[in-house]
Amino acid sequence: MVDELKVQIDHNPVVRSILCIPINLAIVCLIFLHYSTLPETLTELYTLLCLRLILRHITMRTHNEDQVERLTSLDCLPEGISEQFLQLCYVAYKGVKRSKFAFSTQDLSKYGVTTKEMSDLGFLLITPSTSVYGREKIYSFLHPTVQEFCAAWHISKLSTDKQLKLYVTYRHSDDFKMVWRFYCGITGLKNKVILNYMFPYRQVRTRYTESMNRIILPELIHYVYEAHSSELCQVIGDYFIGNFDLRRIDPLFEYHASEQRALAFILTHYSGSIKLICDMTGTETLVALLEKRLLLQGKDSILILKYGGKRNYDIALKLNILLDKLLAIIQYPIQELHISRVRSVDLNLVSQILCSCKNLNVLDISAVSYFKGIQCLADCESSLCCLIMQQCNLCTADIDAIGKMLSHNKSIKSVDLSSNHINDHQLEMLVCHLNNNDSLQHLDLHFNQITAVGINSLKRLLQRDPLNLTSIELSDNVLKDEGVCLLLQSLTVLMQHIGLCHVSMTSSSCQSIANALLDKAKSISFADNELVGESCKEPNDWKAVHNSLSLSVTLEQLEVTIYGVSSAEKVIIALRQNDVLKTLVVNCVICTPNFKEVLAEYVRRNRSLTQLIVIGNHLLTNFCKHWQIP
Repeated sequence: MVDELKVQIDHNPVVRSILCIPINLAIVCLIFLHYSTLPETLTELYTLLCLRLILRHITMRTHNEDQVERLTSLDCLPEGISEQFLQLCYVAYKGVKRSKFAFSTQDLSKYGVTTKEMSDLGFLLITPSTSVYGREKIYSFLHPTVQEFCAAWHISKLSTDKQLKLYVTYRHSDDFKMVWRFYCGITGLKNKVILNYMFPYRQVRTRYTESMNRIILPELIHYVYEAHSSELCQVIGDYFIGNFDLRRIDPLFEYHASEQRALAFILTHYSGSIKLICDMTGTETLVALLEKRLLLQGKDSILILKYGGKRNYDIALKLNILLDKLLAIIQYPIQELHISRVRSVDLNLVSQILCSCKNLNVLDISAVSYFKGIQCLADCESSLCCLIMQQCNLCTADIDAIGKMLSHNKSIKSVDLSSNHINDHQLEMLVCHLNNNDSLQHLDLHFNQITAVGINSLKRLLQRDPLNLTSIELSDNVLKDEGVCLLLQSLTVLMQHIGLCHVSMTSSSCQSIANALLDKAKSISFADNELVGESCKEPNDWKAVHNSLSLSVTLEQLEVTIYGVSSAEKVIIALRQNDVLKTLVVNCVICTPNFKEVLAEYVRRNRSLTQLIVIGNHLLTNFCKHWQIP
């Protein structure tokens, strides 16, 4: 029997988590002795404990074994015993509410309960004590957890309005933390009013955001697990839109096997698609779930790993453990792998993951210097859609390997090679490979060393027919006027976005910008350039930009980052005739009262604008109300 108990404890981490307390160990042994099995949840465990204590009291008082055998639930207790138990639960509730776990005779008399009623059922410990009133007896429950269970039982018998009021008042109270878990287990969360309050957005299919309370996820997991309902697993899955972000779990949460068991219960009973998002704080949880095979392998599920930060050594150790586990269970679909700013990661493991994962869509290895796995990208046949390699110190051989991968990859849509010191020769090599690619839509090459010579190579790619590339980011390169004019003049199709911030262009590029604004770009950024101001010697060139802004039929987003208030005002005035612009970004413009009035008038009259973004400006906080903008 002892061996069987050990086996069941090993397979029940929820029960095992409370055995460090001696009385809980005695409770578990008592339950196993009478039922030969252990319950799945703590609610079931303490329900059986209370039932055994009451049955022992009935047996000692009546010696009626038949009556004892018929009692299988706390809801069907004999009339007198039921009243005693409810009074006991009321005292427990009052104690938890006041953070009181020991009761004097005077305390019990305030609650209308006699000491005999309290002590008969066997739930209390009696301790002699000396006070100002002389010697008296102090009553306390066998353990605070027993008191919390009884308090939860009392709450479950109240009206719905009172239950909701208590939950609203004490849902974040540490004293009621276990009470609400027991409450969910006792009621099964069948009360729709309470359920809708616990999951206020469960019917709203909105995008999941990380702004939600960090601690709410572990508590909700416990609530659902204690209720032990597959229907509630569907509820919490819908509540998070299938996104179980282990990064939001409290740091202590990941070390408890009971929480891992609770999370696995929800994941295995949720019928929708699952997306697991994990970083350093959630690694132990995920490794345990994978190692114990608690997740259904056949379920439609996605794994997103996001690593990065300052504690590189700790991250690398945990990541290497996880990658090693994933290699053993490689059929688990990893959709996104983010390994940014990690210096000590086992690159061989990462390379094997890349070659083995056919479902990998996003790969982010930013700031991972001298990544040996780059060479395997050339032979990697995967469904990679997005490749992010910022600050990787890419050499010519690396660029060639990336280019070979892009040349035969039919699913790649976005490539970010920013901050890699790519020069004109390396860009020419990359463009030669991209000429064989028909799927790439976004290319980010900002903060490199590209000049007009490199743009001449890029020109061949932009003049392809058909051209799928719709967004190109070349900000923070030394393009100058020659490179900008060459780039914009080579455009043959409508571009979704063109980034030309801080490329050392002057007013000489205004005419090319004006032509592109008319019908060649939906979004264009040309901030941090000397287009206006002292270097603007040809006002007519800038006037051409104004005309294009008013006549454009394609421009949907514009960032106004112009040094000089009068120039910014002229841009806004020119936009009054534009009826297609949807997003306007006002960045670092000195907002004088006159500029605010011009901007307010434009926003008030424009019918196409749906978003106004103000960055680094001192606009009035009640801007919309002050200028009567709807």
